[in-house]
Amino acid sequence: MRALATLNGRLVATLLIFATTALGGCDLEIPIGFNHAFDVPIALGDATGAAAGQTAPADVSYPVAMNAVTVDLVSSSTQLASNRDKVQSISLTGVTVTPRANTLTGATPPIDLYIGPAGATSPTQAVKIATLPAIPAGSTAVVTASIDATGQQNAQPWLTSLDFTVIPVATLTVKAGQTVPGGAADLHIVLGVEATVDALK
Repeated sequence: MRALATLNGRLVATLLIFATTALGGCDLEIPIGFNHAFDVPIALGDATGAAAGQTAPADVSYPVAMNAVTVDLVSSSTQLASNRDKVQSISLTGVTVTPRANTLTGATPPIDLYIGPAGATSPTQAVKIATLPAIPAGSTAVVTASIDATGQQNAQPWLTSLDFTVIPVATLTVKAGQTVPGGAADLHIVLGVEATVDALK
């Protein structure tokens, strides 16, 4: 009987040691999902200037200037705010765009979204994480961007800082004989975000 009790005691002790080691050696990862929205004004008329409405005599390209956007993910999720020191990774689950006040007389070019550190002003300081499709003239329909998985992985140091910069980049190309577009629109961009946090950290 005493031998059996000793054996049981050793078994219990071994199981406790195993359980403690297992819990201490692994993470308890919990996802936090939310949306973060911001607006990007785009003005083809500012890019094309006096040529807007004219017929292009030759192929021409116009860089489209858009402002960089400062993103603070914590402002969009109180749950993330209370777990900001436990964030392991950030994933973009989707990117949608809704054109508003669209007076564009031609489609926008595709717009690349770059993510860089807070204060970044150039795509050379960042990595491309998504591409917005062309927005048709006058359209207010929601469109979905394509996400660059490799870029998203490379942007993890900035994404997980929760405070970063989004830099939109686009170049309008007009072929000879086409009408040079003008007009403007406000692009309402919504990032679907999933933050993975380590609850045991």
